[in-house]
Amino acid sequence: RRAFNLLAAAGVRVEAPAEEGLVASDHPPSAHRLLEWLADAFRFLFQDHLPLTVVVATATFPLVIGLGGVLTAGVQSSLLLPLIALVPALSVVGLIGALGRRILIEASQGLDDAPEVPALGALVHEAGRFLLDGTALAVIFLGPAVLLAEYGSAGLPAVVLGLAVGGTLLPMALATRQLRDDWSCLSPMKLFANLRRAGPRYFVAVIVSFVLITPAAVSLWLTAGSALYLQISVVGPLLVVPIFVMSRLFGQTMIDIERERSDLERQQSAATRVVGQRVVTQDAPLV
Repeated sequence: RRAFNLLAAAGVRVEAPAEEGLVASDHPPSAHRLLEWLADAFRFLFQDHLPLTVVVATATFPLVIGLGGVLTAGVQSSLLLPLIALVPALSVVGLIGALGRRILIEASQGLDDAPEVPALGALVHEAGRFLLDGTALAVIFLGPAVLLAEYGSAGLPAVVLGLAVGGTLLPMALATRQLRDDWSCLSPMKLFANLRRAGPRYFVAVIVSFVLITPAAVSLWLTAGSALYLQISVVGPLLVVPIFVMSRLFGQTMIDIERERSDLERQQSAATRVVGQRVVTQDAPLV
């Protein structure tokens, strides 16, 4: 299976093994295969260093609460110390997001092993990119529903519908952004084309994601009005496992999309070479 995925990720056309049912999506997966695919995303958390990573990342957030409490003790009006207290919380979120980004990218390439933890410089760079990309796309896709809830006169059904639509589109946009160094994820045509290519498995992954982040969403609602670093420190531990599981699920749904894109790029490159050869042949002097 691993050899097949590596060859397929490299663009080599090979015949899928008989038991292969998760990579190829020409036919809808059976219920058994679908459950096995979901179970694989949770089993993935027990590979190599991931169990220790999950424990350390989860335990780090309470330390952030303590640090923030020390820095803001007795402070009533100053904004500087709360902002300083926010830095550790965002740093932890960014590092978790950076590792989730690695999981997503390698899953989209068909790799089954836990990703290696990158060097510190690369880790900081990927953490910053995840925070910026995640914040920007969350504002674009979830911001309208949040504004509607805060300042609009629409009822609860309209807000829930807006959050559901935005929450469905956000993972595809974020995954596409992490896999490509452009903002084509904001193109409605490309976004909906990717949704069509991903197939039913993507929407199953979205439903599972909604279930996984429900505890974090409830915690965010209960801590509304508290200091931002406190909210992150309370919600953060509830997001470690969901981020890794969702990265695995959405990465695997991107396999066929990335493979089709690679095939299209090779076809365009081949067509360009053929046109170039014809031009050279036509311009060549007659002997």
